[in-house]
Amino acid sequence: MKEKNVNLSAIRAIAMIMIISCHILQGLENKWAFWVNLGVPIFFFISGYLYGNKEVKSIKEFYISRIWKILVPCSLWIVMVVGAEWMIYKKRYSALAIIASLLGFGGFYQIPPVVSHTWFVSYILICYLLIPLFQFLLKGNDFTKDLKCFLAVVLFLQMLQEFHVLSIDVSWITNFLMGYFYVRCCKKEEEKKDAKLLLIAATLFFTPFAIFFQENIPVSLPRIIQDHSSLWIQYGHVMLGSSIFMLLYELLQSIPIKYNKILTFSDDYSYYIYLVHQVFILYTFSLLKVTRYISINIGCILIATIISAIILQKIHKLLLKWQKRRYH
Repeated sequence: MKEKNVNLSAIRAIAMIMIISCHILQGLENKWAFWVNLGVPIFFFISGYLYGNKEVKSIKEFYISRIWKILVPCSLWIVMVVGAEWMIYKKRYSALAIIASLLGFGGFYQIPPVVSHTWFVSYILICYLLIPLFQFLLKGNDFTKDLKCFLAVVLFLQMLQEFHVLSIDVSWITNFLMGYFYVRCCKKEEEKKDAKLLLIAATLFFTPFAIFFQENIPVSLPRIIQDHSSLWIQYGHVMLGSSIFMLLYELLQSIPIKYNKILTFSDDYSYYIYLVHQVFILYTFSLLKVTRYISINIGCILIATIISAIILQKIHKLLLKWQKRRYH
């Protein structure tokens, strides 16, 4: 059995806490919600980081395994939530929105996902879809050549977004690709140092503009910058989250952490917790204002989230066992 990367496990747990905290703050209409939500870019970076050292040999098997691991539990949860909403509140969604969400396309081409935060699943599936291409383009043998290729891919995808060929936010793919590039292409310590310096430089470049636009600070900026405010905000968010991952990883290198029950639980259930938690915070079944006491409400949210995540994981495991028996 492959040894667990304790630092990655710890960062994953921190990112999960940040995401839940962000949505609680959002529900309380606290302006700090956006900045606490740096857990999302950390998750994207971790995902890219984990696949940087993996080689996809069978594209078909890789895609099937990702669909079963990522899309199936998401679709299960969507069915549960939509079914509960219909039974309790008679709430209905368009067939197109439901089908798109179940297939992982919710949020694309003006089709909102029926469970809003599952947009993350759609984007991570796109990243997985592109892994064979990234693997082909980024060989990991020549840092300078790979860096140029990385920048060319990002620029090409961003141009497709700007000209409305792609109805997606390329910054999230860039976020994933940065983690992938760092592990796959930075083999030497000098290359790792250069990559970190480039990330810091990009963070310092984008973050001030993200702050100006996100906080509506009255600053006179060139028209070309003002017309793309959402781009600056998003890339500032992505770069800051990726830099925080690097900072946390460096800090944890000097701290002897043991793989404990908390990290085990986080590794086993973090994805399921991500899928279920927002339903109990910002959704139809929100518990955020179930009593007058915010501490009690947060406790109820955490209990409902953990129980739902465990149930979803158990159902998903049964389906995975059935799938393995069927195809093997």
